[in-house]
Amino acid sequence: MEMVTVHKLFSLGMIVYLVMAILSINKTAPLGQAELIVCIVTGLLLLGAVITGGWLSAVKTMPAVV
Repeated sequence: MEMVTVHKLFSLGMIVYLVMAILSINKTAPLGQAELIVCIVTGLLLLGAVITGGWLSAVKTMPAVV
């Protein structure tokens, strides 16, 4: 499996885990404004990791070692 694929799958898994954790925490106690902002920023950064992984795999040719 290529490293770019691992990068994208890991990022996708972290997004799913983040959503599950936020929903679980929100059931016990409602999230405040600061927590929601942190969750949104974290989600955007993880989404950015998926996008950059796709961009790198589309633009750059992989060396033979990879």
